[in-house]
Amino acid sequence: MSLNFDWPVIGHANILSFLKTSLKNKRIAHAYLFLGEKNLGKETVARLFFQSLVCVNREKTKDSAIPCQKCEFCLAYKKDGFPDLYTLKRLEEKNQISIEQVRLLLHFLSLRPHSSVYKLVLIKNAEDLSLEAANSLLKILEEPPPNTVFILISENERAVPSTVISRSQLIRFNRVSSAEISAYLKERGLAPNLVRRLTVLAQGRPGLALDLAADNVNYKNYQAKISASLPLFKANIAQKFEAIKKIRSELAVREEGRNQLSEEIGRYQGILRDIIMSHYSLENLIINNSVSGLLKELSSKKKIDNIKTDIKTSFSSQALLKKNINPSLILENFFIKIS
Repeated sequence: MSLNFDWPVIGHANILSFLKTSLKNKRIAHAYLFLGEKNLGKETVARLFFQSLVCVNREKTKDSAIPCQKCEFCLAYKKDGFPDLYTLKRLEEKNQISIEQVRLLLHFLSLRPHSSVYKLVLIKNAEDLSLEAANSLLKILEEPPPNTVFILISENERAVPSTVISRSQLIRFNRVSSAEISAYLKERGLAPNLVRRLTVLAQGRPGLALDLAADNVNYKNYQAKISASLPLFKANIAQKFEAIKKIRSELAVREEGRNQLSEEIGRYQGILRDIIMSHYSLENLIINNSVSGLLKELSSKKKIDNIKTDIKTSFSSQALLKKNINPSLILENFFIKIS
């Protein structure tokens, strides 16, 4: 039987091919760990995989689109009403996923499926698992109930217990090409100038491009953050330390603070790029054109070689964030070095 998978996902061709082949061959792992930074599409792919797994027409209709979006399971799934899917995530008022939350999950797994053959578990931000919660979960991953499939999602591999990683099928999500993001946005009928701007702003993160495209408020908020970042380039050392203090207070205490800081540095990369475009009078290539006047002012005062060095510093800072180095030190180093 030929299956036509209808998965509207930007990029990740190898990952999609692997998961679709697993579905076709009915070779489903009991646990997958989706790793990668924010806005890459990990949860989108996880949900499409789960929906395809339980779609009634996956077994019945030749050459059908999967998921069909018509069967009772697909309709329930789309409304977040599918009874055999359990989503585990950190509660807003808590710092971690607790052992009590995992115990509720274990109770769910002890029950027979309501309608589907499978029991599905989606664990968001698996790095938030407390030690007790991770140890309790580990027992289930070692001896999972029949027809149970876990997908754990994490932005930080270092914070996920190695024992959990070793018992999961590891799938790494990377940034996708600008060409893939641009092509998808064009298919949605967006204006060419907006497509170009969103593609550059996204920096390989399709989720960010879609968020900015879907909501004008999100786009304006992003531009406001760009405007707030510009004073750094004219700041003295005392002002830089004040900026460091402010950003440090806004960053999450937990590991996700690394991802937030990486996004912050990414915004400065975009500004530095635009300063270079402004220096060479390539106004049509400027992405943050709402602050073009300030960009022009900065481009007239700064040496291009210094800007290029700043860009290298930003990329090296993001690389250091992936290692076991204090993010506050990386933040200070970046702000002090930037010209």
